[in-house]
Amino acid sequence: MNFKDDVARLDEEIDALENELIQGKARLAGLVAQRASLSKDLAAYSDQQQRVAAPTVTELNGIPRTDAIVEVLRAAGTPMSIRQVWDGLKAGGRDEQGYQVIASTLNLLLQSSRVTRPSRGRYAA
Repeated sequence: MNFKDDVARLDEEIDALENELIQGKARLAGLVAQRASLSKDLAAYSDQQQRVAAPTVTELNGIPRTDAIVEVLRAAGTPMSIRQVWDGLKAGGRDEQGYQVIASTLNLLLQSSRVTRPSRGRYAA
């Protein structure tokens, strides 16, 4: 039994474990920072989704679909997806035919320059 060799082997194992610990702490710090960033983004996204307000029922009833869609987009103040526009119309008391009808109407409004498409799948007025 050689004590010097045993001590040297233990020193090497300790050094290796200390290095793993340092790397683990750095990885943990990175993951914590990434989670904090994603949590912040999620909170901002949730706030944005909640701000997508629909006009009241009386504002949307009795007006043409094109005007109602423009009104929903203006009330939101932020670009909306087709699904969000559809939800806004429903919240405003309109019983629209469905997603495809809203998509087609948005395309018509886009061609007539009454709405814009600032990014793929998003519309604004």
